[in-house]
Amino acid sequence: MNKRPILVAFSNQKGGVGKSTVTAVLASYFNYVRGLKVAVVDCDYPQFSLEKLRGRDLKNLEKSEYHQRLFCRQFEDGSRKAYPIVTSTPEAAAEIPGKLEGDYDLIFFDLPGTVNSRGVFESVMNMDFIFTPIVKDRMDSRTSKELYVMYNAIVLRMGLKVFETVLPDLERFNKEMTPSSRQHFRCTLLPPSESLLKDSRLEAFAQEMERIIFPG
Repeated sequence: MNKRPILVAFSNQKGGVGKSTVTAVLASYFNYVRGLKVAVVDCDYPQFSLEKLRGRDLKNLEKSEYHQRLFCRQFEDGSRKAYPIVTSTPEAAAEIPGKLEGDYDLIFFDLPGTVNSRGVFESVMNMDFIFTPIVKDRMDSRTSKELYVMYNAIVLRMGLKVFETVLPDLERFNKEMTPSSRQHFRCTLLPPSESLLKDSRLEAFAQEMERIIFPG
């Protein structure tokens, strides 16, 4: 009997908080570093930013011998394949897991930037876990810290969990694979470069997320 995958979505009423970036980076980390079988459903219609990212990755891979060597080395034993990225409208997203071939541990859904978009609410209701990225406002550090403490208290009273690990606002998170550079972070074919992964807190964040998704 096939196991049921865990369905995870990154969703926020506000756009521009890095949903797609977090989805791509974590999908690659769990698939290529942790060895879990991952799939991604890009529901961010009509941009489909993750599908476009995969397209850029493939084109840049063709132009870079260095990345080709990394790619071949990563898959030479056949145990870790590139995860699929499937596009879907939000209203049809619930049907995708049943149509994917193979068994998956995690299926990530990248939803549109507003719950007012058609089908988003229904998609959210089908998820096992919803993670909501929050970006602090650009204000003085004292006010920002006070607001964070206040929001944290409100969320906890609602019975929800706030991550202990906070991802810093680093430019490296947006660094894609290019033929002229050996460093990349946001990539759908390879995990983040070790030099960029250091001090990014991504590993700690992913470990905390894994404890939530797979308790015990």
